[in-house]
This record gives sequence, structure tokens and C-alpha cells, in this order.
Amino acid sequence: MPRPTVIVPGFFAGAEDYESIARQLRDLDIPTEIVPLRKSSWLPTVGGRSMVLILPKPVRRLVLYPIG
Repeated sequence: MPRPTVIVPGFFAGAEDYESIARQLRDLDIPTEIVPLRKSSWLPTVGGRSMVLILPKPVRRLVLYPIG
């Protein structure tokens, strides 16, 4: 079974920008999710602040405390 893929949108990009690649991965039976960020979600990171603060809590936990 393929490993799941989590797509984190790039700086000032939203989840909708990654729907096409996520669909292609799912078509290959690769479990894929996109972190639900909007372009405006990135505003708190302007000035060099950490992106960890804008991630949803379940994703933030994985970034701070990786599994395995």
C-alpha cells in the first residue's frame, strides 16, 4: 500500500491550487489530503513568523512531533 501524501500549500497559495495534483495522486490510488489553507491564511507569517502557527492542530502536531 502506498504511503499517504499530505500536501501543504506553498507560501501565499491556497488548497484549491493543488486540487489537480491531489486528484492525479488519488487516481493512482495514493491516499492524498491537502491542508485546508487559504491564500489569506498566510498573512500571519509575513515578516518571518513561523508557518506552524497557521496549520490546523492535527497537522501542527505532526510537524512538531513526527510519527516514527
